[in-house]
Amino acid sequence: MKGLIFAGCSFTWGQGLYYYSGFDTLVEPEPDCYDAKLVTDAHKKYMETLRYPRLVANHFKTFDVVSKQNGGSEETSVHFINSAFNPINKFDFLIDQTFSFSEIEYVIIQTSQANRNSFYFKYEGEECQFLINEKSTKSKFYEWLIEERKITIDEWFEDHKKNYFEKISSLMRFLESNGIKTKILCWEEDYLDLIRSDVFVYNRFIPIEYREENFDSIRKMMSKHPHLTINSDYDNFSNPPKDHHPSKECHKVISESVINSIQKDLDNKKESRVFDGAKEAIKDFTSTIPPIRKKIKSLI
Repeated sequence: MKGLIFAGCSFTWGQGLYYYSGFDTLVEPEPDCYDAKLVTDAHKKYMETLRYPRLVANHFKTFDVVSKQNGGSEETSVHFINSAFNPINKFDFLIDQTFSFSEIEYVIIQTSQANRNSFYFKYEGEECQFLINEKSTKSKFYEWLIEERKITIDEWFEDHKKNYFEKISSLMRFLESNGIKTKILCWEEDYLDLIRSDVFVYNRFIPIEYREENFDSIRKMMSKHPHLTINSDYDNFSNPPKDHHPSKECHKVISESVINSIQKDLDNKKESRVFDGAKEAIKDFTSTIPPIRKKIKSLI
């Protein structure tokens, strides 16, 4: 199999998996925080061996490509994926490698939280950007929302989700038109209704299976099974790190669901080839019937 590209946020990047290394250089930041200065190159190398992209790639004996940056959103996922194939429009903080379409088999997208995506608007002649976690961007956004759009924040948020879903959906269609297969899975439930309403995307959706139950989102699975978060992983830690990200086992569970989804594609492709072969064999056989009948008639 050719290469696999995985786009997502800190869940895909593998935040917290370095805690399983036991290195004496490990230092915990504040609870549920990330401090890049505390994570060494050795920590990252160890983390990469446990995260689900590597587990999937190892299963199919190929390589995985993941963003250099911890964290992300649908906005950064689109930039990351486009930059992987475009050496001109590069986002070096996300990826500094370039691939051809013919070198990649699948692009697997893990959605994050819709409110992490930037919103761009024009207000009083000025180009503005709104980020929900940046207080300095809120004042003009709320003025624009009330004075110009005249809609509620909830109505805006629905439009905002649809906008970024359409970006992901369009990108998946573009990749497929260039010979790359796509998959999508969800951390949060933000995009689930939109995914279900789009047949193309839904046919590429990966539910997460755990203990004979399917979960539409990683969030649902982790809520029902808290030990799948690092901060509740008492099987591996007597005093678990204060980190809410997926545990070592959780990454394994996610990888198995991705592997199973890809394997179904391979099995269906194999069955299709067998069916096509059978059709050709029947066609070849039936083409010999008229000459045989003619020969039999001549002998009577």
